[in-house]
Amino acid sequence: MKGGLKINKTELIKEFIKVVNSHYPNLYICFDYSEDLDEYMIWHDDLHLEFQDNNFKKTVGKIAHDVLFNNDVYNFSFGCDYRGFL
Repeated sequence: MKGGLKINKTELIKEFIKVVNSHYPNLYICFDYSEDLDEYMIWHDDLHLEFQDNNFKKTVGKIAHDVLFNNDVYNFSFGCDYRGFL
């Protein structure tokens, strides 16, 4: 972890979501953690952004780099899963 400080991964996931929402305020994002997989599953509800907006992917990728990868968090997935919102 940066600077020798142990940063709570869940808090970093929440920060990632917060920053994504600052760029896309109408995007609904949830997450869950699987102990079996040791993975954070982060999903949103916008099929258009997921499949037709390249800027969205670039923006989310940069945010993931800045917030998660720079803090050694690699055990996550991010994508659209509208079924999680039904």
